[in-house]
Amino acid sequence: MTNALNTPIQLASSPRGEVVLYADTALWYSFRFGALQRYLTADEFHRLHESAMSFELNALPDAARNMLTPSSTGEAPVVTLFGRLTRHDLLELKALLGRAALLVTALNRIWNDLN
Repeated sequence: MTNALNTPIQLASSPRGEVVLYADTALWYSFRFGALQRYLTADEFHRLHESAMSFELNALPDAARNMLTPSSTGEAPVVTLFGRLTRHDLLELKALLGRAALLVTALNRIWNDLN
């Protein structure tokens, strides 16, 4: 029995990003947000999710015009990965990752049980 998918499945989307499931011999998740695109395993996806969820909203500027100032020293690594984010951007990123996280967990457990 093969567990490969013929067609990728979109797990979550937002105006600036998406999370798409690919399955061949393993599960892979295509994560895109803005100009950044990465292929992640379930473990890598969960590390990204936890990093984004733990970031403090008050540490970000309200508007893009504030992003021209030098960055503060208290920024988390995930913000460096995505560039400089406004609060709106971070809320969108958290919503995108949050919608996909439960599906990624469930699909990974099912995949591991089948294989």
